[in-house]
Amino acid sequence: FVSTISFTEILEDLLATGAFVSSHSWGSSSFGEYTEYDSEADNFLFMNPEALIFTSAGNMGEYGPFSVGSPAVSKNVLTVGSSGNSASRFGPGLPYVSYFSSRGPTMDHRIKPDVVAPGEYLLSAASRGEGPSGLEKPGQPNCGVVYFRGTSMSCPLMAGYALLLREYFMDGHYATDINVLGLCGVDSPYQCD
Repeated sequence: FVSTISFTEILEDLLATGAFVSSHSWGSSSFGEYTEYDSEADNFLFMNPEALIFTSAGNMGEYGPFSVGSPAVSKNVLTVGSSGNSASRFGPGLPYVSYFSSRGPTMDHRIKPDVVAPGEYLLSAASRGEGPSGLEKPGQPNCGVVYFRGTSMSCPLMAGYALLLREYFMDGHYATDINVLGLCGVDSPYQCD
């Protein structure tokens, strides 16, 4: 299947519906090369500075440096890698970058991913319909959950964080909290309006 819709068209449609933040857990194995998808994302974000695009770094980390894929190589998207935690039942553990999480730098020596987020063993939605596994019969209920891992798990998690932060500021909670804490005044470094 070859799509006839460009990445730019997808991004424009999302923005037209009011989706200022978008999460993209797909890509190609470009091994750090800047591709047409990266160019489209950069041009779109240049023309629409109110938008924020999150992309998964990819799951090619076992190939080492330069394993980040496209459109995660884009200069203006926020590329998300995966992290894990060595936690045990006895308490918190040490964080680490997941072995499978694609790594930079890019071929033009920019640092990617921009951020890492939990991407190991996250509870995610699972389709129970007939699919590539062939394990489910047609007509069964099409809902459920399953534990997954990958940058496709960490990317939407970061996009969700960004939306919560945007809502906090857009709904005026920042100004309210600053006032409640008594941090507003004549010489305050905080914006209190």
